[in-house]
Amino acid sequence: MNKFIYKILILSNKQNSIKKQLHKKSINIDKTHFSLECVEKQYSLDLIEYNLSNCIIIDYENEELPIDEIIFYNNQCEIFIINNDTNKNKSSKTASIINKKEINPEFLINEFIKHRYNTPFYNEAKLIAKKDISRFYTPGHSGGNGLKNSETGKEFHKYFGENIFKHDISVSENGLGSIMDHSLFFGECEKMIARSYGCKEAFISVHGSSNSNEILISSLLNTGDKVIIDRNAHKSIIQSIILSESNPIFIDPNYDSEFDMLLPGKESDIIRIIEKNTDAKLIIFTCPSYEGVMYNLKKIVEVAHSYNIKVMIDQSWGGHMHFHYDYYPDAIMCKVDYTVISFHKILTSFSMASVILVNDPDVDNIRNEFINNYFMYSGTSVFYPIVSSMDISRRIMSIEGKRILTIIGICYDYIKLALSEIEDINVLDNDQIMGYYNDNEKVGIDYSKLTISYFKTGLSKQQMIDLFKINNIVVEKINEYSFTIILSPGTNRTMSNKLISTLKSIKKIKGKREEMMYCKNYDKMEIVMTPNDAFKMKGEWIDPENAINRISASLIVPYPPGIPFIIPGQKITQTMINTMLSLMENNNTAIHGIINKRMKVV
Repeated sequence: MNKFIYKILILSNKQNSIKKQLHKKSINIDKTHFSLECVEKQYSLDLIEYNLSNCIIIDYENEELPIDEIIFYNNQCEIFIINNDTNKNKSSKTASIINKKEINPEFLINEFIKHRYNTPFYNEAKLIAKKDISRFYTPGHSGGNGLKNSETGKEFHKYFGENIFKHDISVSENGLGSIMDHSLFFGECEKMIARSYGCKEAFISVHGSSNSNEILISSLLNTGDKVIIDRNAHKSIIQSIILSESNPIFIDPNYDSEFDMLLPGKESDIIRIIEKNTDAKLIIFTCPSYEGVMYNLKKIVEVAHSYNIKVMIDQSWGGHMHFHYDYYPDAIMCKVDYTVISFHKILTSFSMASVILVNDPDVDNIRNEFINNYFMYSGTSVFYPIVSSMDISRRIMSIEGKRILTIIGICYDYIKLALSEIEDINVLDNDQIMGYYNDNEKVGIDYSKLTISYFKTGLSKQQMIDLFKINNIVVEKINEYSFTIILSPGTNRTMSNKLISTLKSIKKIKGKREEMMYCKNYDKMEIVMTPNDAFKMKGEWIDPENAINRISASLIVPYPPGIPFIIPGQKITQTMINTMLSLMENNNTAIHGIINKRMKVV
């Protein structure tokens, strides 16, 4: 039997009467023992910042509470407001007006299960996996039997265990619901994700956020449509622009050479471009960036919507941001129309888990196109353990997100402080990036990511790779002068101390690099042909050094971080050529689009 302590915060001038009905009561439902524990406190800002309750009950008849504020900062709580003349108009998506007689343990726990604790897809998939089914369907391992019965396959089965294979169920098993019609338990899983993020609808993709971007952009854009894009977009955004045959307008970037990273555009530049291109159909931002740079979208979204421009956020690296007040207002709260979120980057799902969150009030106008593109880009053979893992990740964050992210924030501060004491190591922070923005722009760092410059150490990228390898550390990405680490629910103090001690040992290594080897100088993009037209041209494959003033037919992408350096249809400058040649000389940098040391030009 699972055990769960259900914590209740009572904001009432009649606390004792409510407590009497609930405190220390318990109830068993669906193999879980729920114990109710009441917290008696008056409302204060401290409760906003440190309350980790599962439920808030509000019953003030003669005192006006800042209920909207309580709801805003506690979206992981079930909030119940006792019906009276003061509170009768306070209901919202995450707060319910109820009668006092409804307050009892059974009601509270059933609401909690229905809205947060339940994992409908995972529960049903487990039941199916336990059945003694004669599996005359794909996959061919037949619940693992094909591996267990093989001399050369049984070790693989033993390594992963019984359940993962039994959970790998075919779409022919129609009791779960389909990724193609969003029915039954699959559809219920999507509805619970949508509710946890406070949006209208959610559509699961089991082929990663790149696939989600393709589905969404192909649905929102048609041939010739104008789309405004922040320059730090992932390659999947640009690939989707190519597929949609649309015309991109790029926002000028900020580039920091010490950290070798692109920063989001300035708010003033973004608004200026919107007002110059009011006929744009869509605007796309990446927030947070790969390195964790994020900014307040509220004003930008308001300006875009004033011209009927839809807003899409690639929030692949920010699936956690809706679950802690430090990140508010997040994209959903800023009324972004479409948000793409990865469930496997910071959250705990299997790789390839992604979701499209929909808040567009006009979504029905493109629904047929959206479903058609969902069919087009989604596979029909779903690895259902991915979907089950999303059920669990959603439950974890919608119940424990604030606690988990608070711990991650503490871990961030701990590592950042320790690294600040290491000579020649520089950690990316607000002070570092604010030089690129106006004083009134709200730009910040997502504390689930630490980007660290080792430029001043003189060490090469290969030396850093070797240092981490010797110490059995793998970081998210290493650039020529910096690296980024991810802090997740799985990060612990032992891992953190190991990273710190490893970086302290840098002073024992002699640096070989005496000066900056290269700087990705992102020239102002001169697009002379639509990306789709250039990409589809027969063209010719030439050495990059001969590409001056030619039009690229290649998508040139240094990886990581996967941000295109040159896109099809872009005129190539000498600066770009110099950077490409420097990157090609570095064996530790993969460059998508350069094949056999050649690139395709029109």
